[in-house]
Amino acid sequence: MSYSTQSKSVSSLIDEIESNNYYLPAIQREFVWPSGEIESLFDSLLRDYPVGTLLLWDVGKEAVHEFQFYELMRNFDVRKRHNTKANLKNRERCIGILDGQQRITSLYI
Repeated sequence: MSYSTQSKSVSSLIDEIESNNYYLPAIQREFVWPSGEIESLFDSLLRDYPVGTLLLWDVGKEAVHEFQFYELMRNFDVRKRHNTKANLKNRERCIGILDGQQRITSLYI
């Protein structure tokens, strides 16, 4: 297990999501942030305030098929808050989001 304090720009984070590098472990809750929380996140980013850290799990090939993962929400619809199960059949690794899913999803959608 390793620990990294590397920082990422919002742009690079979005690029990595577009490249299907980030997934949600089945233990994660649904996206639940109301619009006020999303507005506060963007306000903090625009004011250059800290917005917290992300806890990411680099899932190697030994474990990638042992756990269920879900794709990040790409198009928000209040009537469909469920994430789609990820098909990682041909993947040897992925990055699981353990903490920060609400922020990452808010930025992405």
